[in-house]
Amino acid sequence: QKFSQQKLIFLRANKKIGAATGSPIMQTYVARCTPQKERTKYFVLLQIAMVLSFIVGPVLGSLLSLLPPFTISQYPSVRIVIDEYT
Repeated sequence: QKFSQQKLIFLRANKKIGAATGSPIMQTYVARCTPQKERTKYFVLLQIAMVLSFIVGPVLGSLLSLLPPFTISQYPSVRIVIDEYT
């Protein structure tokens, strides 16, 4: 299936907008759901999780690219293929 250039630009912009709004939304959620005294601890945990995702994500992706393509599915009608492009 070929994608048009306009569709690719739209999808890329949509991804960037989602990434830009994700962090403020998470921080707002933590601020509203935690007591004042424990807020710093939960903000630190949130930042640690975000930093680790930048480290673990590419490492995990490079390790998965070494494997041959495989399929993950619980249902026969749904096919999720994991390969170096996933």
